[in-house]
Amino acid sequence: GPRRGAAELVGVVSTLTTPPVLVVDGLDEARGESFSIATSLLTKLANYAVVIVSTRQAHRVAGGAPLLTELSPVEVLDLDEADNEADVREYVVARLGSRVPQSTVDELAALPFLTAWMITDQVLADGGADVKLSLDAAFDRELAKVPSARALLTALTWSYGAGFPEEEWRAVAEALSGEQFTRDDITAVLTELGRHIVQDGEEGTAVFKLTHQTFADHLRPPFAPSRDTVFAPGAETVACALIRLYRQRMEAGVPPNVPGYLWKYAWRHCGHAGVEALDGLRELASMNRMLLPDIALAATTAASELTHWGRGDEAIPPLEEAAEHFRALVPDIRMYLADLAHVLNRLGQRFREAGRLQQAVAPAEEAVVRYRELAAHTPTTAENLTHKRLAQRIAKTTTHGGDNPTYAAHLSGALVDLSEVYAMLGRRHEALSTARDAVAAVDSDAPLARAMTCLAARCGETGRRYEAMQRSKQAVELYYALAQTNPVFLADLVAALVELSRDHLMLGRLSEAARTTQQAAEISGTLGRHAAFRPQLADAALSLSVA
Repeated sequence: GPRRGAAELVGVVSTLTTPPVLVVDGLDEARGESFSIATSLLTKLANYAVVIVSTRQAHRVAGGAPLLTELSPVEVLDLDEADNEADVREYVVARLGSRVPQSTVDELAALPFLTAWMITDQVLADGGADVKLSLDAAFDRELAKVPSARALLTALTWSYGAGFPEEEWRAVAEALSGEQFTRDDITAVLTELGRHIVQDGEEGTAVFKLTHQTFADHLRPPFAPSRDTVFAPGAETVACALIRLYRQRMEAGVPPNVPGYLWKYAWRHCGHAGVEALDGLRELASMNRMLLPDIALAATTAASELTHWGRGDEAIPPLEEAAEHFRALVPDIRMYLADLAHVLNRLGQRFREAGRLQQAVAPAEEAVVRYRELAAHTPTTAENLTHKRLAQRIAKTTTHGGDNPTYAAHLSGALVDLSEVYAMLGRRHEALSTARDAVAAVDSDAPLARAMTCLAARCGETGRRYEAMQRSKQAVELYYALAQTNPVFLADLVAALVELSRDHLMLGRLSEAARTTQQAAEISGTLGRHAAFRPQLADAALSLSVA
């Protein structure tokens, strides 16, 4: 049947009279989707069901709370630390029986389960397994069974979703290895190493991916991006191979929007490969304009990665290109209005950070206009259905118009950014008016706290010292309430307290300034033990020394 949204599944489970037990295996193997699955689905299902999740710990590239923290589990069982030798022994005996010496059983029982499972398989297959093998050595012994196994299985580590269809699988493997493979090679791998491969179905086609993330990590060690190397080595090769396959199909008369892997994921491969990989998408779009959105989405993805690693200047051209495409698409497909607003907002930020303030004004102003449109009338379900990525985007949209709190928060954020640009250009009264609009756009939570902080700064810059102090107090109160349930806001609370101490100082309230500064210092001392807060702590420390 059709794939449905997370909200629909939660709705169905909430109506059951008896809470079901739901088991989710390998959450971390969803890679980039792990955190969204945890927050948008699993934590909500837990209100109506017993949810058992098997996962390894995972961390966002951009920082923030790790996966286990996002899951907020009632109980955690760490299988790496648990004394599970008796369980492994029972498993080994059940599979091998009396065909092996007791010493072999003892040695296998002392191994981690995954290693014991693999070596037990090897014992059953040929009786010649070495029980002293490490997990990596056991993997290598498996791969040696089929000459093409390493290249073909490494290719599967690059797949998105449920996995690669056979033709895409072969294309990627050939591009990465420089070898040629046939269907017989794939058949041999599936026959000899099928237990390491999951065969699923997507868009009516058989797709393949590796069973266990540990095996994937053995074949292709996890990539740690950095400022010097933002995109994974090999990602561009994979993207170009898939684009070549896409072109071959289009030249053979196959429409680009035929449901399948390339229609769904080619743009993601290009976006995570870097701006050079976009050339192939541009060529495809010149053949069929139906693929223009793919260029915009891939460019936005590449720009986000570059920005995160401190290369914001390089993010400007892809953001400009994305904005151009989204702007052209919006009149016909209103679904892209949110994408356009997002890209414009980011483009304004990048110009501002690069010191190109005059160029920052136009995208920042247009972002506000576009978010006002979204807040006034959110795209409907009928409009969304025209979008090929409905399943990926359904959680970001609603089915009603009018005042949408999600887009109201984005509108407020865009107004704050525009106010900052105006202030940096010396357009103080426009900056103040825009900051007041940012506060008026929302009524609670983090967006209001950020907007209130902005308004306090604008009031101070225009000589409204008393109002600046009052607004800073409100920001402190908001961040304090937020920090009670989420410590990520403690850094913002410190910054708000520093601003309040400055406001007190400007009004000559020295004792209140000293007290507020002390509060900020005490919280700063707590944050200093956590690496994620060090940049904010450094800013706060500098401000405290001035105050």
